[in-house]
Amino acid sequence: MGKHVIRYLHYSRTIEKQLKVFRRSGQTGSLAAEQYQMLVNLIRQGELLSESVYTKRTKHGEYRLSNCVKYDLGNGYRMVTIRVGQDLFIPFIGSHDETDKWLDRRKHDEYSSNDPSYIRDEIILADESVLHISQKISEQQNENCIEPDLYEQQLAERLDDSVLREVFGSLYRK
Repeated sequence: MGKHVIRYLHYSRTIEKQLKVFRRSGQTGSLAAEQYQMLVNLIRQGELLSESVYTKRTKHGEYRLSNCVKYDLGNGYRMVTIRVGQDLFIPFIGSHDETDKWLDRRKHDEYSSNDPSYIRDEIILADESVLHISQKISEQQNENCIEPDLYEQQLAERLDDSVLREVFGSLYRK
């Protein structure tokens, strides 16, 4: 079995509770919950590198945690995944801001396949040679991808000098 193959999916036991919160929060939350289910189902079928899953990665990537990939669930919602060998962990889903805070708090966490706070599923394996080729293609695409995240772009457009001075007032000198 190659090093690029994901064998097990581990998702946090808190995910189901968060999905209920999403669904109760209105249409945008419900759509994010549906997007999460679709992505997880594809990953369970060994489709981690398929176009359907790959195109949902956030454009900026994630540098606070090694082997971490964030996925865009739509309308500012995110799913965090962390790969450890042949294990893929889904420790968190939430709004863009909640995800940012979670990543800051959890950047030193360690992930173990026998952690009781995760539910473990075996992934249906696809042909290993296809996965290896897909991995190389996705690495090349990831290196070339510098498009800004739509949500972050919208936030940046709303910032002006007066907002920045208010937020960073102590650093601003007159």
